[in-house]
Amino acid sequence: MTSPASPPSPEAAYATAPQLHLEGDDLVRLRRSMPKREWLLRWGALADRQTLTAHPDDGKAQTGALRPIQKLIAFDTEHGTASGPVHPDDAQWVVFPRGYVRQEYLAWAAEQEAAAQAGSVPHRGHDGELYDGDGRAL
Repeated sequence: MTSPASPPSPEAAYATAPQLHLEGDDLVRLRRSMPKREWLLRWGALADRQTLTAHPDDGKAQTGALRPIQKLIAFDTEHGTASGPVHPDDAQWVVFPRGYVRQEYLAWAAEQEAAAQAGSVPHRGHDGELYDGDGRAL
């Protein structure tokens, strides 16, 4: 049986992602107040993005990227919280777990964009600053 969808490319998945240092700062600052799944997702995506240019044989870099992604897959499998079209227990994620975080980040980013358009969640402005749902800088 084939999976219904291929994972998105890093360029597609992270097209609207903040700069690496801004995302890292947000994750450190918001860890305790952010829902666990969102934190795991963003941490996994950050690790994936940070190692996109690492050599495939660089075990340290690859292991560092895979650890948070595997935690996200385990969380989504246990809690049924996946948003993307391919479920976390699909065999393709055993072979290519980085594709899972890309799929989930793309789905999450679309949800965030829709919520930001509705003015209901914090979001990054074009200036890189974080704003609340009312447009005030955080």
